[in-house]
Amino acid sequence: MDRHVLVALSALVFAPPAFGQCQLCAPGSGPSAPARAIPLSISVEAALDLGRAAQTRPGGGGTISLDAQSGARTVTGTLADLGGFALKGMVRLDGEPFAPVVVTLPSRITLTAPDGSTADVVSIQTNLPAGATLDAQGKLSFRFGGRLIVTSGQAGDFRGRIPVVAEYR
Repeated sequence: MDRHVLVALSALVFAPPAFGQCQLCAPGSGPSAPARAIPLSISVEAALDLGRAAQTRPGGGGTISLDAQSGARTVTGTLADLGGFALKGMVRLDGEPFAPVVVTLPSRITLTAPDGSTADVVSIQTNLPAGATLDAQGKLSFRFGGRLIVTSGQAGDFRGRIPVVAEYR
């Protein structure tokens, strides 16, 4: 009888609140954006959650992707989709009305399970248009998604943080 390995895998990624300031720059050495009366702030409205999947055989692997535009979830490789609640991450910026902004997310982050095993989320993308600008109330909301890479033997409830950096342009 052929036995398949069935290991639950879920990933939940949080984006921490942050402010649009360069904390590591020497005075006068950072990017020179126009002075703004209202500081730019970032609020996390929803964490990125890639749902649940299982490896169906030893030595397998695959990916779980969540599209920032549509929210469509795709499971590939030797992973079985176990459903769960997949959710695009959502962030809100607050600042000066009509101000142009630049948002930066990392291209890769490493998630960790309670047992110490790790998995990477890559291709983190947003639904922001080029030349993003705050609206008349000084707000801008956007969503983000990514792709979790699962290799053989990885299992667990993977968690991590995605640093979100926003600055006035």
